[in-house]
Amino acid sequence: MKRFSVALAFGIAASSALNVAIMPAAFAQDQAAAPASFPDVPQNHWAYQAVTDLASKGYVKGYPEGVFLGQRVMTRYEFALKRLSLGVNS
Repeated sequence: MKRFSVALAFGIAASSALNVAIMPAAFAQDQAAAPASFPDVPQNHWAYQAVTDLASKGYVKGYPEGVFLGQRVMTRYEFALKRLSLGVNS
């Protein structure tokens, strides 16, 4: 529950600032491991450290092309799939 709360809190903050979706991993679960960094999240971006930390912990994996697509709005389906993958049922 704590991991979901941290991810959700970051997601709400990021979404309200730039419509950043932190949970696109629901559609990229077949990737073996998250990349060390995403080419579309530059090191000077305000969320770089948070995105990198979440990727290293397995909360986000990005899309199969290896990109994060942080400007893209997360769909309800992606949120529901990620929530289920974290074991949150209620």
